[in-house]
Amino acid sequence: MAHYKTLSIVCVFLWLFSAQNAHSIGVDPNSKRSLRKTLKNSSASKNNAGSVASKSGGSGSNSSANSAKRKTSRAGKGNYGSGEGEKNKIVYTVPEPKPFQPVTMVDVEDGDTIRVLWNDSLFTVSLYGIDSPERTQPHGMKALQVITKLLKRKNIKLQVYDKDRTKRRCLAVVSAGKKNVNELLVKGGHAWVKRERCYESFCSDWLSFQDKAKAAKKGLWSYPEPIAPWVWRTMPPERRQDLQQGYSPVANGLRSRYGKDTTLIGR
Repeated sequence: MAHYKTLSIVCVFLWLFSAQNAHSIGVDPNSKRSLRKTLKNSSASKNNAGSVASKSGGSGSNSSANSAKRKTSRAGKGNYGSGEGEKNKIVYTVPEPKPFQPVTMVDVEDGDTIRVLWNDSLFTVSLYGIDSPERTQPHGMKALQVITKLLKRKNIKLQVYDKDRTKRRCLAVVSAGKKNVNELLVKGGHAWVKRERCYESFCSDWLSFQDKAKAAKKGLWSYPEPIAPWVWRTMPPERRQDLQQGYSPVANGLRSRYGKDTTLIGR
């Protein structure tokens, strides 16, 4: 018991001693005001020093500053809309051209459709951006003959724009050697350019080639009233039979790829 009394007396003595030597950690408001005043004075002195340095820099620093301003203003003018700087800037990038992929030629279905062997799979290829006459309409068999001749014994490559693996069909620009088959068919008057489905930059060139072939009355443009294949496909069978009259395969010296005479050949 005496030991505990002694320990408690010592603790009380230590507490009194610490209380006497303790000091407040509060901040005097006067010291706060003096600190703000000191910081304000230091910032003002820095600004004065910076202005003096810029004046002593001479015309070189002024020209660099002016060039920087001009660059900033040009960047702002190049923006689209009312934004400024890089915030609303639109950067246009040119997409990389699609690579050509080698294939093996198998067959020609019509003037704008072929069948190839691609990665050991049989694919039906529709030529991108063009539409040739159907086999049963004027100039249809002639377009088939032309594309067969262009692709015969040539190194065939495809520039694929769309592909359906399940149905094994694709949309592509066909290259035979160094020749663009799609473009040659348009130049020779063997195909129309499908304006609503041709989005690439070269489509405008194809349209000009089509106008030149039309003016020169090449291929299908030599007919009095050429009928676009998308219109032909919507016609009733009776109307198509009427338009087929007068076109004999024997007179034109052409036969179908199956060895039978066709009802319509064209010139």
